[in-house]
This record gives sequence, structure tokens and C-alpha cells, in this order.
Amino acid sequence: AILVAGLGIVVAALLNRFGQTTAAGVLLIVLILGAILGAITGTPGGLPLVDMPAYDLLVIAILIGASVLSSGAAFVVAAVNIILIVLDFNLQVYAPDLKVQLATSGTLGMLARPIALQVIIATVAFLWVRGLQEQVRRADRAEEIAHLESLVADQKRALEYGVDQISQAFVRSANGDYNVRVNIPQQNPLWGVGAQMNTFVQRLGAANQASFEMERARQEAYRLATALDDWRAGRMPIWPAPSGTVVDVLSQRLSGQRPQSAPSQQGGDTARPLGHPESGMPFNWG
Repeated sequence: AILVAGLGIVVAALLNRFGQTTAAGVLLIVLILGAILGAITGTPGGLPLVDMPAYDLLVIAILIGASVLSSGAAFVVAAVNIILIVLDFNLQVYAPDLKVQLATSGTLGMLARPIALQVIIATVAFLWVRGLQEQVRRADRAEEIAHLESLVADQKRALEYGVDQISQAFVRSANGDYNVRVNIPQQNPLWGVGAQMNTFVQRLGAANQASFEMERARQEAYRLATALDDWRAGRMPIWPAPSGTVVDVLSQRLSGQRPQSAPSQQGGDTARPLGHPESGMPFNWG
């Protein structure tokens, strides 16, 4: 019996090692029940009164079932124990001392204590394991909550970083720095907003450059108009210097056609400035 029990424990340990916890628990329960019932039924001369407390040892199987299998397994094992107790007590031969006690207490009186003990221990084991499982679940929830809080904190830091980068880009672009770029990692939730911000700043810089060139062209056109007014009035015009705008083409064409000397009254051939009403040039000065 010791050899069989030892071999069974080794097999149960191997099953538990390979993740077969349920099979290992069932094997342990079978070994315990077999060992206890084997000791009770193996007594020479029938079942004596002194072996009746041996039925109480079957509660060990209840504790193992509740601990290894599940909390509800405590009642299943208790039911199996009660059935085995009733069958063994009714099928065995009674020793003389048990017969005397049985005549006094009766069958119900002899089985009441071991059966009641099975029910009580099963209930206690169920509540104990259920409370332990609840504590484990609370610990798991606490760990999960801590993990979620860590994720939220990381997301908050990422959002704060992204908002700070975008805010700096807004301030610098508002101050005329159109080379600023938002550098946000791709895993940041605001990465898409940062990319759109970079596009916006780039287009804003292009629009500002176009506005600057348009304003400069307007100023150069005003200077060219002033020079033409001077030319019309017979004064020496001051042609605008090259500015890199579209007005340069007109300024170069007009300045290249202006007379080299002031108007003369000699020889009957009068030289007139470009744009003079009598010069014959196609300019209508109103």
C-alpha cells in the first residue's frame, strides 16, 4: 500500500508539473480514499468500533478537492465520501464490540457523526476557498487597475508633450519663424495633429512669402508710376532699381527708351521726352 501510494504521488507530481492540475488533484483524492478505506476494510475480524473514527479522515480528500480543483469540488467529494461510508458500513462484517454499540445507538446514530463531519468540513472548505479566490480576484483587479493607471499616466505625459510641441510651433510661427517643425513620435496620439501642423506652417510660410512679394511689387509699381509722372512732366525721372519683382521688366523697357538729353529748340527738330503728348509715342497720359 505504501509503494502504491508513493508511486501515485510521483505520478500526481508529474501531472502537476506538466500543467494537468485537475488530473493530479483527482489522483490524490483517489489515493487518499483508497488508503483510508483499505485500512478500514483490512482489519481482521470485521469492522471494530475503534475504526469508526477512521471515517473522519476522509475529510482530507475534501480539503484537497477544494484547494486543488475548485471550491464547488468540496461538496462533490463530500457526497462521494458519504456514499462510501454508507456502503462500507453496511457491507462489512461487524466486530462484536460494534454489534453491541449498534444495538444501543442504531445505524443512524453510528453514521450521524462521520456524515455530519463531511458536510461541515465541505461547507467550511467551500467558504474558505471561495474567500481566498475572492482575495485573489481583488488582488488581480488591483494589479490591473495599477497597470491601467500606469497606461493613463503614460498617455497623459505623451499628450502633454504633444500639446507643448504644437503650442511652441504656433508661437514661433506667429512670430514669423516658418522653419519651425513639430517633432512628435509616431506612437504619440497627437502625431497626426503634429504632421498637419507642419503642413500648415509650411503653407503659411509660402503664403507670407507671396504676400511679401506682392507688397514689394506694389511698392515698386508705385515708384515706377512716380518716375513716369516725372518723365511726363519733363523732369529727369528716377527709375526704380532692380527689385526682383515683375516690375523690373517694365522699368528696364521704359528706362532704356528715355531721351539722353533735354528738349532742344535748334534745327526745327524738337526732341520730346517719352510719353509727351506730342512725341507720337502710344502713351495716353489723360
